[in-house]
Amino acid sequence: MAVTIYDVAKEAGVSAMTVSMALRGDKRVRESTRQRVLEMARRLGYTPNTVARALVSGRTRTVGVYCQRVYGVLAARFVSAFGAGAAEVDYAVTLFDAPAGNGRVAEAIGKFRGAKLEGMALVATRLATDILAQVLQPSDRVVLMNHTGEGLQADAVWIDDAHAGREAAKHLMSLGHKRIAFVGGRQDDHSMAGYLDGYRSGLREAGQEPHDEWVTFSPGDWFESVPRSVERLLKRDPRPTAIVCPHDRVALLAAVTARRMGLRVPQDVAVVGHYDLPDARLAEAPLTTFDAQVDQVGRLAFELLHERLTGKREEPKRIRIEPKLIVRASCGAAQK
Repeated sequence: MAVTIYDVAKEAGVSAMTVSMALRGDKRVRESTRQRVLEMARRLGYTPNTVARALVSGRTRTVGVYCQRVYGVLAARFVSAFGAGAAEVDYAVTLFDAPAGNGRVAEAIGKFRGAKLEGMALVATRLATDILAQVLQPSDRVVLMNHTGEGLQADAVWIDDAHAGREAAKHLMSLGHKRIAFVGGRQDDHSMAGYLDGYRSGLREAGQEPHDEWVTFSPGDWFESVPRSVERLLKRDPRPTAIVCPHDRVALLAAVTARRMGLRVPQDVAVVGHYDLPDARLAEAPLTTFDAQVDQVGRLAFELLHERLTGKREEPKRIRIEPKLIVRASCGAAQK
């Protein structure tokens, strides 16, 4: 039988009200009494009834996270860091994992509202702004991860992927490269589209016009689609001497494909990635990439949401994270 608050009160020699106040950290309870109650609760294995607490207080101390493909390396780190921030202030997290696309976000938000969750976070890398505008209500306390939040009444934390794309192109041009290709994943991914915009801007700023035939996306399974895209690019005459990729996994596959074709990285083709994932350092030619502070996205997102939940702020706030270039071997010597 479950241990109740009355069992703790009896063993600690105090009232059930005192136990409740002590567990909540109420300042009216003397520290010596609070410690006695906490020790007895621990010894008896008492777990607070969160449902009953919510009924009394009107607060669930639970927030929801909507994510598409939580097993994706970036999404997993966003969600993990968000959960760590929530745990620090005794909030629980309910996860709604969905396949890619916009279809189930309305269903998830409806479930979050029905469960009386206090707020919600959306990993919105592939969520269209117009869809979000339709499903979000002014009363929703929501924070977006990896979405600018532009045009929405929502907090947001986003990585400036356009900045990374622009700096990648400029860095390679500074090494003498003039034929720089882009290899991405899904075209409906905001991050990849932003990186592509930055890549094009970087080329134009240096007086080079981007070539559409050197831009390719690789939908579906990257392990199959990225090598095909890279092979097509590297069979061109003249072929690109450098490839920029808006994700380290894409960049690593590009480097492996180049080597299978008998090309050396970086001597024959330079490769630049994005996000500084752990695998980036393990490549034969460690990957030049960008530190995008991936883990900070989730932590900052919870901080923004918590500010709303505690009444510290009402107006939306947006935090931009600027990626920093990390130069490693894969960008190497330029082929002029």
